[in-house]
Amino acid sequence: MNKRKKINPYTITEDSISEEDRKKLEDAMAEISALLTEVNNGPSTKKTLKNSMSADTKPFFDAALKLMALNKKIYFTTKGYVNEQYEISIEERIAHIKWCLKLFDFSSNQYLMDKTVLLQVPETLRKLKNQHGSNFPKWRDEVLDVQTQSQMMGATLNELSETYVQIAEAAEKMLPKPKTKNYDSLEDLKELKKQMATEPSCINCGKTNFRPVEGQKHCFECKDCGRANWFYADKK
Repeated sequence: MNKRKKINPYTITEDSISEEDRKKLEDAMAEISALLTEVNNGPSTKKTLKNSMSADTKPFFDAALKLMALNKKIYFTTKGYVNEQYEISIEERIAHIKWCLKLFDFSSNQYLMDKTVLLQVPETLRKLKNQHGSNFPKWRDEVLDVQTQSQMMGATLNELSETYVQIAEAAEKMLPKPKTKNYDSLEDLKELKKQMATEPSCINCGKTNFRPVEGQKHCFECKDCGRANWFYADKK
């Protein structure tokens, strides 16, 4: 009897698994979801979930659990897995974010150290064929598998990139607005005039991004803080 090929949930496509295995995988995901529902949506440990699976679906448990995580159908807390209906506290989410960031920061940098393997696949396959001979098909499949998985990561990386931009914008909105600088003495005003003669900058925030104010020859609006600034060329 042929040994069933291990399913990689990260590279599943229409043609990568049989219809029978796809059905078993769907049944396993449904059973995991039902088990979590039975315990008020979680949390439940991986060991408890796997031991509760039926004999038909247990061989597909690991792949099903990973596939649910990839599709955002399951969430991992410090106490175990929960489903989408579970009320996750802010404290649990903070712990989850810290865990994810550690994993992502470490694994992504380690992944970049191996990128030459995937950037030079033909050369990688030639070396493996020379080294492993009759056992080469196994290693060929491994290389092509991680190559496919890397390509399929694109959608996740794009979503991550968009999320980081949103987080940066949200964080910037939390920063205090720049305070208006006061010029209390004649010396302060002389210093300001000296600075403006070399590179005009906003009297409010100090930035140098301006747009002309329509109808006002010497007036410019700061693009950063919106403050109006008046600049006059020195007479020779």
